Amino acid sequence: WPSQFNEAEACAFEDRNLARAWTLYNTAAHSGHARAQSRLGFAYQNGKFNQAIGDVEVLKWHRQAAEGGDDDAQTRL
Repeated sequence: WPSQFNEAEACAFEDRNLARAWTLYNTAAHSGHARAQSRLGFAYQNGKFNQAIGDVEVLKWHRQAAEGGDDDAQTRL
């Protein structure tokens, strides 16, 4: 998970390859990586990645990340 998350961070913030970043964040998040879950929740909440995601799904990712110990997600809740 950490390597997928780190690669996702590079894709999102250095390369600006959001399609690849989404794939990597999504994989890491589904594997239980709390920071990736937080990133997905934040991105979905702010309309990134061109995904049609409702508020329930956004809240799901924030909640999972918060339960996993992610400080940002805990603050958002």
